[in-house]
Amino acid sequence: MPGSPAEKSGLRAHDSIYAVDGEEVRLEEGGDVVLRIRGDAGTTVLLTVQSPGGEKREIEITRTPLTGLGKIKASELPDADIGYILMPTTLPASPVEDITAALETFSQNSGLKGRDIGFAHFQQRDELAHRGNARPLSG
Repeated sequence: MPGSPAEKSGLRAHDSIYAVDGEEVRLEEGGDVVLRIRGDAGTTVLLTVQSPGGEKREIEITRTPLTGLGKIKASELPDADIGYILMPTTLPASPVEDITAALETFSQNSGLKGRDIGFAHFQQRDELAHRGNARPLSG
């Protein structure tokens, strides 16, 4: 991600991660390897990586909280009376407030009916309230 700790440390798109803090990445971990990369802001993680066609190298990443990387966007399909909310891969710092604002935009600026919006609003608000804010991630 642009501006992330990983990018600043030299990690590039399509790099393969071979080890985290000296411990080899196992095939069965799959995407769960990110759980070993995450950590408290200000701490470091050492990755052994390799770019396609390149040599293996070690990079040290200082973790920082990543918040607000994407915007929640609301839109309506023309002539369909259907609205949708596009969620970024990393939620902003205040997802409940952003979703509420997107739903209010629907209610004020679209042909969608308030009763339809109300159901989605309360369902999303309650789900996100239980989830909490984004955790620190090392890009």
